[in-house]
Amino acid sequence: MSKIVQSNGSSQAKPKDTRLSGRQEYQVKNWSAYNRSLKNRGSLTLWLDEELINKWYDERPAQKGGQYKYSESCILVLYQLKVVFDLGFRQLEGFTESLIQLMGQDLDVPSYSQICRRGKKLNVPCSAARPSGGMHIVMDSTGLKVYGEGEWKVRKHGWSKRRTWRKLHISVDQATGMIHAHQLSESGQDDATMVEPMLSQIPYAVDKVSGDGAYDKKHCWQSLEEKGIDGLIPPRRDAVYWLDEEGKIIINDRNRAILSMEVFGRQECPPAGRQGN
Repeated sequence: MSKIVQSNGSSQAKPKDTRLSGRQEYQVKNWSAYNRSLKNRGSLTLWLDEELINKWYDERPAQKGGQYKYSESCILVLYQLKVVFDLGFRQLEGFTESLIQLMGQDLDVPSYSQICRRGKKLNVPCSAARPSGGMHIVMDSTGLKVYGEGEWKVRKHGWSKRRTWRKLHISVDQATGMIHAHQLSESGQDDATMVEPMLSQIPYAVDKVSGDGAYDKKHCWQSLEEKGIDGLIPPRRDAVYWLDEEGKIIINDRNRAILSMEVFGRQECPPAGRQGN
């Protein structure tokens, strides 16, 4: 771990002797710039887009019953302020009123009850940024227990022997952490069988797929090979070479990974895939 100090270019920080401490430290000499940078961390700059101000009120056609006064964009911005500043609904109403007053805008602010009610049916846009190139997808699964027993029954008689489980499979972009595909299955479903359904959900190009030993199955490797995707999947400890009908070793990424483990060892071997050839 290192201590980072902002420098204004006029003075240079000299590293101390780190042979005993084990970490790199710097002596601060530009105290005025460093002090100013610390104060700037607490500064707040907040503005509302002019387009949002023009669409503050709902402009949809009239409908039966009560009419909405505030637009979804207005409610969405208020919820963003609520999350960022960790405010309750009443505090959010007062905070927004203060902002509108400081900005000199003649806008009404929804009450805390209106914000709460509208939030239940708010359509929140959630779109992943389009990747510039092929993605590196990481696949894994986790177990989900289906609750149905009451707490009194559990305390009195214990858990039932037949508990229901489901398995959630997810595909995550290694660079951004964004989930691009998911699949829910029975608890006994094989992880490798979910590779094809999840890849079909991803509209972008995929260059690599990573997974644990549970994905070391023939149908998984065949699916990746057909799509031209590198599989970064470690073979299982008891893995053997796959052979063709004539009994010869098939030349593929998975067999190359086994060969690498035999040469370099399981921990030091390069990853499977065409880039590790």
